[in-house]
Amino acid sequence: MSLRFRWISQCEVIDEENVEEHIFELYSERELQNNLGYHDRTANKITIELPHSHQDFSISQSLSRLSDHKVNSSTTGFVCWDASIYFADWLLASPVCPVTLSKDFTVLELGSGVGGIVACALQDKVGRYVATDQKHLLELLEENIVNNTPRKNYDVVEFDWEDIECGLEALKELGVDGESVDVVVACDTIYNEYLIPYFLNAMKSVMSGSTVAIVCLQLRDSITFEHFVHTIIGDEELELSNVPGRLLSAELNNGFVVYALTKK
Repeated sequence: MSLRFRWISQCEVIDEENVEEHIFELYSERELQNNLGYHDRTANKITIELPHSHQDFSISQSLSRLSDHKVNSSTTGFVCWDASIYFADWLLASPVCPVTLSKDFTVLELGSGVGGIVACALQDKVGRYVATDQKHLLELLEENIVNNTPRKNYDVVEFDWEDIECGLEALKELGVDGESVDVVVACDTIYNEYLIPYFLNAMKSVMSGSTVAIVCLQLRDSITFEHFVHTIIGDEELELSNVPGRLLSAELNNGFVVYALTKK
């Protein structure tokens, strides 16, 4: 692993020997949130302030499309989620965050959602930011990034996890592939078991041996979460490391978990 990712050595590798203890500790020691994780379901126009870096974003979301049962694809991305807010703020302003952003990095996000909070927060801190999601979310996603960022060093790309080849072709046209992606980020992208293999395959498809994926999840249903963790542990290509609570912000310690994933 590159020296620029030496922070991973501070994390705990999760494997078959310690996974049950790890999951038990998460659900017993981190106070769980009694909500689904939506940030605000009261309005289509909301203002989001990152609590420590104090960045403000004016975000358009779509409450009508969130509940539109006629949409064949996922609709959860039509609103903002707390995980992305706390994750972005942790990377930008937490004194205990071990991750150092670099202008040399190409960052690719899986499941950006229409809010694009992480993209808005990080895109001027890295060399290039690639925000991806399903096609029906992209127009509002790009609108929010344009309205909240000072410069254009980002791309918005369709990448459906169930159609990886199409997504990889779109990335290739931009000159982006696994060898050029330094960091993959994803926030609250797992909310049912069906998605897990598709998400992991999509993630692996944009990673090389030198890429680090940083995944933030809200701790909700323990069955889905356990399935997610066990699937990664059983994957022959991936190694899972837990970012310990001492390296997380108070907000992330309150019902969230952050993992670093690398290729073996």
